[in-house]
Amino acid sequence: MILEAAVFKIKPGEGPNFAQTFPQAEKVLVQAKGYISHELRPCIETPGRYLLLARWEALSGSRL
Repeated sequence: MILEAAVFKIKPGEGPNFAQTFPQAEKVLVQAKGYISHELRPCIETPGRYLLLARWEALSGSRL
């Protein structure tokens, strides 16, 4: 299993809009080959920062 971490830095005031529109991106994410699961968490120390953790079966094109 591969754990991918992506940090999103959202402009001040755009956090609610980001959280509201993220479900559209989730629809694409969950259909990707090798997808296992994901979670999106806001940073409690830095407003406007979000952490996306995505779990994949393997790196694209590799065999584990």
